[in-house]
Amino acid sequence: MKVNKIKFVLIVLFLAAGFLNNRAESQLLNTVVALTGNVFDAVTKEPVTVFVIVNDEWGNKVTATRSNAFENGYYYVTGLRPGNKYTIILEYCCCLTAK
Repeated sequence: MKVNKIKFVLIVLFLAAGFLNNRAESQLLNTVVALTGNVFDAVTKEPVTVFVIVNDEWGNKVTATRSNAFENGYYYVTGLRPGNKYTIILEYCCCLTAK
């Protein structure tokens, strides 16, 4: 009888470990959205360095980066969730802001 209880406990532990492992893997596979682009001066058409700030629909800052004028004004933002609304703010020299 004691052997059956040990087998039962081992089976339950094995199944629980498999379930927890699947949950951990599914958390690693969440979908994220990336946003890339290039920023250019409207007059000179030259690439510029600007701060790129991403806010959620409630105005909370989600992430921030900056474009690189030496890489054709390129920027890359990741970690955004599909289906959510975001506001992208471009700040040049901390004085000009565009949404």
